[in-house]
Amino acid sequence: MLRKGFAALLLGPSLLLASLAWSGFIALRTVFEPDRSRTVAEEVLADEGVRDQLASNVARGLDAVIPDAVPVTSTQLDQVARAVLADPRFTDLVLTAFVDSHRAFLGEGRAPETLDLAPLADTARSALASLDPALANAVPASEQLVIDLPTEHIPDASPLRRFLQAAVPTLAVLAGLGALAALLVTSDRPSVLRRAAFWALGTTVFYLAVGVGVPWVLRQAAPAQTEVLAVFLAALFASTVQPSLVLAGAGVVCLVVSWLWPSGEGRDRARREERPEPSPPPRPAARPRPAPRPSPPTRAVATP
Repeated sequence: MLRKGFAALLLGPSLLLASLAWSGFIALRTVFEPDRSRTVAEEVLADEGVRDQLASNVARGLDAVIPDAVPVTSTQLDQVARAVLADPRFTDLVLTAFVDSHRAFLGEGRAPETLDLAPLADTARSALASLDPALANAVPASEQLVIDLPTEHIPDASPLRRFLQAAVPTLAVLAGLGALAALLVTSDRPSVLRRAAFWALGTTVFYLAVGVGVPWVLRQAAPAQTEVLAVFLAALFASTVQPSLVLAGAGVVCLVVSWLWPSGEGRDRARREERPEPSPPPRPAARPRPAPRPSPPTRAVATP
């Protein structure tokens, strides 16, 4: 009983350290991963809902620079915006702005403050001319197509990233050593394996719920307002699916081993059953009963 209590004292803090280590690992694989920024941006731009919103924003920008005297319908503006989005230069501009902003967040350079769409003005003019030759010069050459980016409040998170890079391996090693020590000192190893398995499975379910469930909830609650955020979160957590499934597999292995591993009480009971029971001591031989003493002869009493 004392060994089980000591093992519980070791395992509890070890699982807490493991949770902190896994959270830091997920952060390093998502928010603090510089090589993921371009991939995430490409996945966000590939979503149809996001492209619809971008087309709407570009159409509003074109409407702002086209003189009021030029008759342009909203349908024509939408078609021109689609043509601008199809231009590879637009994709490169957006990806570069996103990557540079993310690198600034990680302390690598400065974030861009504006997005210059002047190289795409010719694309817009060509698209308008294909719809109506009279609209060929609807976008004045003197207008600057510059969009301000909300990047002035991006913090420098490089100190936090360096801290996580140093702390995550240390926490993982301490958690592993604590769990191993609990497994060695306890008299009930299956219970230690079960607790570790439940932690692994629960952690996997939690982070998969965040990466899959939160975007789904956002789309159901307000699809028009949260489509970009939902796609961004789904793309951000895509790199954590495989490690989470590996963690879940380790939890399943621990759970199966705990079922197959006999507990300490079961082993003691098996040993008692295998141990031959001692034969009962021989009963003492019955003592011979002494022969009865002969009764003395009776004397005859003479009667007068």
